[in-house]
Amino acid sequence: MSSTSTHQPCDHPVRDVAIVVLIATVACLVAAVIVMSLNGGPLETVTGSGTTFLAVFAAGMTVLSHVRRA
Repeated sequence: MSSTSTHQPCDHPVRDVAIVVLIATVACLVAAVIVMSLNGGPLETVTGSGTTFLAVFAAGMTVLSHVRRA
């Protein structure tokens, strides 16, 4: 690793992060309902909803960092 990394600290307002978390939570719940409606078991439901939460949260934070830079 380089010692001249361009890592920038997170300086997002709590409000913006809370909005991203709430959107990810809603997507997570929708994914759980879809998996359960397709007769998925408990493990598939938890796995699908957890994966959806992580993906939507990561995408939301990436979008948030790009929007805040502009």
